[in-house]
Formats: sequence, structure tokens, C-alpha cells
Amino acid sequence: MGYRVFTINLDEKDYERLDRLARQTKRSKAFFVKEALRKYLDDLEEVFLLQRSMERVALGEEELVPFEEIKKRLEERKKGCMK
Repeated sequence: MGYRVFTINLDEKDYERLDRLARQTKRSKAFFVKEALRKYLDDLEEVFLLQRSMERVALGEEELVPFEEIKKRLEERKKGCMK
């Protein structure tokens, strides 16, 4: 996997926190920035997908299925597989 360089500007407080954490853990600042970015992007992507699903429900393109109905369907499938 290739890498690309990306530059960011941090305020002094955040930079000092990052620097302290890197020194205390003997890991690079880049390690923590990459980990934080991955986590944040995962969360943002999930929020986007949920918002899009809610829009589709509002437009009538998708329907909500109650948990009990899902559970019932799964139990029926399980019984069908055991025959």
C-alpha cells in the first residue's frame, strides 16, 4: 500500500498533547494522527449511511422493520435449515 503526505496545522494545545502522548508511549505523532483519523472517518461514514437510510425511509424508498419481526424471520429461516 502506498502512502501520501498530508500536512495539517494544529493549535499549540493539541500539538503539545499529541507530542506528550507520543513521547510517553514511544510512538510517532503520525501513528496517533492516523489512528484518530481512521476512527473519525469510520464514525463519519456510519453517520452518513444512517442519514441516507433515514432519507430513503422518509421518501418511502425503504421501510423500517421492527426488531421483533427480524428476530421472527431469522428463527423461521433457522427452522427451515434444520429440516
